Amino acid sequence: MDMKNEQVGATHVPLKRIPGTSDFLPGSRQKYVYFADDGVRSFKAQWNSLTKGVTPGQIKGGGMISQACRLWLPDGTLFYPVGYHGDVDGWRNLIEEGARLNGVLLARIEGENIVVDDGRLFRLEDCKAEFGDYRWPARKKKKGATGTEVRKEHTTG
Repeated sequence: MDMKNEQVGATHVPLKRIPGTSDFLPGSRQKYVYFADDGVRSFKAQWNSLTKGVTPGQIKGGGMISQACRLWLPDGTLFYPVGYHGDVDGWRNLIEEGARLNGVLLARIEGENIVVDDGRLFRLEDCKAEFGDYRWPARKKKKGATGTEVRKEHTTG
């Protein structure tokens, strides 16, 4: 069975696979926000725009981590989840301010729904999900390197 491209509400795709639902990593203190794909820039450029022009300032630790999931709303809008941990209030404020400054649309999971900051609300079971590590382009191995490392987390001190 191909688990990469799945309808969320289908019986073989439990909601617990969707970052931000109450069953995803139970007991974790990590929080999640989704950002809309602009259809133009690479994932990496959009990821960087979440905090572009914003100074971390008061964040006391932790970081933000990309997730291996893409979520399409029934209207076709694509969203990527971002997890953040540590100083969750500080990271949430940083991401929200960066999104506002850079025109990035955010969404969040509430119960079994995804709520977009522009007022749209959709049931997760009506959305389509894709899982896999699409996030960062593969890097070519440098001469003499033993492996490739790709940084997937933005952290502070």
